[in-house]
Amino acid sequence: MGSTTTVQGLLYFAAALQVIAAGVALFMIPLSGRRASWIILCVGLGVQAWRRVHAAMAGGDLTEALSALAVSMLLLAGIIGIHSVFLSLRRTRHQLAEERERSSAFVNRVGAAMVALDTEGHILDMNDETARLIAVPKAEALGLNWFDTFVAENIREDVRKSFAELLLSPDGSDEYVEYTLIGADGEERMVVWHRRVLCGPEGRNIGIRSAGIDLSVRRKLQQELAFHSMLLDRTSDSVLVYRHDGTIIYANDAACIYRECSHDELVGANIRDLIGEEDLEEFESRLEAVKNGAYTIFETEAPRPGGGTRPLESNIAPTSVDGQDLIVDVARDVSERRRSEAVVRRLAYCDPLTGLANRALLWDRAALAIARAERCGERLAVLFADVNQLKTVNDLHGHAVGDQLLRAAAKQLSTVFREEDTVARVGGDEFVVLARVKDAAEASELVARVTAGIACELLIGGNRVPLSASVGVAVFPDDGVNLDALIAFADASMYAAKPGQQVPGTASSELQPLSAEVAESETWGRGTRGQSPPPA
Repeated sequence: MGSTTTVQGLLYFAAALQVIAAGVALFMIPLSGRRASWIILCVGLGVQAWRRVHAAMAGGDLTEALSALAVSMLLLAGIIGIHSVFLSLRRTRHQLAEERERSSAFVNRVGAAMVALDTEGHILDMNDETARLIAVPKAEALGLNWFDTFVAENIREDVRKSFAELLLSPDGSDEYVEYTLIGADGEERMVVWHRRVLCGPEGRNIGIRSAGIDLSVRRKLQQELAFHSMLLDRTSDSVLVYRHDGTIIYANDAACIYRECSHDELVGANIRDLIGEEDLEEFESRLEAVKNGAYTIFETEAPRPGGGTRPLESNIAPTSVDGQDLIVDVARDVSERRRSEAVVRRLAYCDPLTGLANRALLWDRAALAIARAERCGERLAVLFADVNQLKTVNDLHGHAVGDQLLRAAAKQLSTVFREEDTVARVGGDEFVVLARVKDAAEASELVARVTAGIACELLIGGNRVPLSASVGVAVFPDDGVNLDALIAFADASMYAAKPGQQVPGTASSELQPLSAEVAESETWGRGTRGQSPPPA
């Protein structure tokens, strides 16, 4: 009885193991994809399990029970082992797929065109950059002949010959080649390729893998840069580009000419070395504004290596190149403009005949001087001088001689006064002088100095022409509080002291031609005050 129970138990346990093995076999279907084979195996295991149950019910012997248990255990262990193998293969395939995706993504991101060709030149594989170059989607390009479809016809045979020679190379060495591709869109692109032979499992050459870089964009950029550089070098304006710390990274030809140095000397130097010392503080403030995004105009006296300066007007603006903040400095030489401005100022504020200040400049300076005098409690002297006998000289010798007489009077007045004083011609023969004085006594001394200083004798066009002037004076604020009132007072004072209308020291009839020896000299002579002129 005991022996029968043991046999039945072993047979039932063997049947259960075979049922478990059948269940494991069912899980193999999604791993292997072989549905029919595993279903047949499951059916066979089920039949074997039924046989074990039938034998147990029939009361089989112990040997049969032990063999059935051994077979069931071996079947279950084998199926579990196969299941593990398939799981491992599945993980391996998954890892390979991920690696392939990463590799494909890298190949597409690297920026180079990648293409694999068989020994006849048909496309086996390629990346997105290659599809962009030939303007054909990858799915449509696979299988096309590379040379017949995308290589320019005039170089097709040479490229194909080079391809065949590389295939026959015993070591499949790397090779660089450059040729033109023509895409499906008709666009021509120059591409440089790095080629490598592909070998099969038996070591036989089965094709070539090529990695290419499109040179068209680079060449276009180089052409554009060369064109822009040519434009900048043709302009007469200086163009500098420097960093925020002042380091110059670009200079055109005009910049080198303006600074009188070579390109190598400019690039790498600091812009501050090209600014006059007296302008550096203002330049720093302008530079700070530009760093904050402002646009500014800055004038400086740029030092010249050989000495002296060159006046430059710089238009300074911020810019950015490849994420780097830079400053563009476009400058031009304003020497001619300043000369023109000086001419305009001279025409606007200077008397064209004598070069002295005119009425407009006198009034401007008088307004400033009177304001200062009021603020500081100072006194001003306004002298009104009238050249004697100008009309008589004009009538006897002509206006050209009269003009020389006026220029001589202006020169004599300029030598009497200081640079800070203003000497102006306000009428035909009238001059006004504005000068600071301590008191009325010093103003009277000025009148005496002017009267004595202007008195001289001239040799003009062979004629001896004496020069003298009548002078009146007014003192601010005693005789008036504005220029009009002061001139009116000085004018009245001058007329009160003015002699007769003939030239002092000689009658009109005494204006005779000089001797030939004196006439040839055409010189200006300064007479000695109180002495008679030399005889004619």
